Amino acid sequence: MPLLPAHVMDFRLGVLAHNTAAAALFGDGFGTAGADNLARALFLPTPIRATKLDWARVARETVGNLRVNRARHTDDPRLLGLIAELRSAGADFAAGWEDHTVKERDHGIKRVLHPVVGELTVNHDALAAPGDFDQCLIAVTPADAAAERALRTLVACHAAAAAPASVRQIVA
Repeated sequence: MPLLPAHVMDFRLGVLAHNTAAAALFGDGFGTAGADNLARALFLPTPIRATKLDWARVARETVGNLRVNRARHTDDPRLLGLIAELRSAGADFAAGWEDHTVKERDHGIKRVLHPVVGELTVNHDALAAPGDFDQCLIAVTPADAAAERALRTLVACHAAAAAPASVRQIVA
C-alpha cells in the first residue's frame, strides 16, 4: 500500500511499524520518540496533537479504546504504566478516564491539518485477525477526491525529499 498511510499498532496504542506514506502524513518522527505511542502523541504536547482537528472526539475514542484494552489485559504492566503516566500528565486524559467511556476504535473519519497540504479528511480502519486483540493494522484512506490528491502529493513530496541527492538531480 505505498500510497496509503498504514501502521501496525499494539493494544497499548504503540506504533510497531509504519510505511513511508504514514510518515508523509503524520511526520518523519511518527513511530519514534514521543510519537511512538498514539495516546502519548495525542495527550502530551507533541506536533501530532496539533494536527487533529477533531481532537476532543479522537481523544474520547482513544481513552475508550485504552479502557477496552485495559479490560482485556488487566495485568499488563506497560499498559498500566501508560495509563498512570497519562492520568498524571494532564487533566484531559484524567477527565476522559474518569468518564468511563468504553469504545473500541476499529474505524472512523478524521480531519487532519497538515502543514504542506492543509486540511484533509481521511478514513481509518483497524484490521486484525479475528480474536487477535494484541496487534492490528491501521489503514488510512482518503475520504474524498481532495484528500486523495493531498495524500498523493504528500507521498510524492516525501519520496522526493528522501531520495539521494544524485536521484533528485536526475529527476530535476
